[in-house]
Amino acid sequence: MIRDGCQLVKAVCGVVGLIFVSLLYISFLSSRPEDLIVSSRRHPLVSIAVRSSAATQAARLPVILQSWLRDVTLRQKVWVVVDDVQSVQSLTSSPKLPSVRFMESRCMTKQKQLDQCCKLSISFNKYYQDPTPWFCHFDDDNFVSIENLEALLVQYQSNKNFYLGRNSISTPLEAAVPGSGEELMSFFFGTLGAGVCMSRSLMLTLTHALSGNMFVNWCQDLGRADDETLGFLVALFSDAQLTVVNKLHSHLENLSQLDPHSLTHQISLSYALRANNTIQLPWEPFYAKKKDPTRFLSLYRHIHANDLNITQF
Repeated sequence: MIRDGCQLVKAVCGVVGLIFVSLLYISFLSSRPEDLIVSSRRHPLVSIAVRSSAATQAARLPVILQSWLRDVTLRQKVWVVVDDVQSVQSLTSSPKLPSVRFMESRCMTKQKQLDQCCKLSISFNKYYQDPTPWFCHFDDDNFVSIENLEALLVQYQSNKNFYLGRNSISTPLEAAVPGSGEELMSFFFGTLGAGVCMSRSLMLTLTHALSGNMFVNWCQDLGRADDETLGFLVALFSDAQLTVVNKLHSHLENLSQLDPHSLTHQISLSYALRANNTIQLPWEPFYAKKKDPTRFLSLYRHIHANDLNITQF
């Protein structure tokens, strides 16, 4: 009976999604890439959520505040979910970026997996307050090229269900559908550590599963990580499949093997300093490794070599 209920929910969500697309069809008639670029100059194209934590924010946030977050404009909505906003404000070495907002999580849990689900849930709820054509999530150890990200997003229609990411496994996972007995569902998921983007249509289709406290509940019921839970929900409640984007990168891969000459063409990069897993630059770094162990500052300065305001860190 619960299985039938799940199918009914999927059917209802499909009808709601169809109605939504129909109502907004006219506004999306000009959703060609060149039209979306022009539109995004007036209205935000993407909401970007960045997740940090008390354990990582002191070391990681100054790096991204001094690099890619400086590129945020009114064409993007960007917020950073942290454990303590006041402690972030005390990072005096970091520039003040009026276009980047900080949100205090208040997740109040020491269980890492549940904490990550809670913070992702906060970003989902923030998105639903004022949906943009796209929602993307990154972690505080990512370097993101906003220009390359937007160039990717305008290739897809936000009024259709799209789930963009980078899988870190070659075979699908299987998970039991709660309340269905022995029924298993196979699914792929996008690794949140590399970055994941979802179209507005897909986000609205999943509203009942992602909004409020529902996403945290699903994480607890499934007993899985946040990105695995999200992939499961996409498979359960929508027709979307993971569209693999190879220009998204996490610390789970060997970043030193990434072609150094391709760095400026990537969408996201990452690092793992303890494992000595960092990108390799094809030019002489602008900063010593002690000042720039992630090499993000040198990469950012290279990208903005002709901008005098950027080069003065």
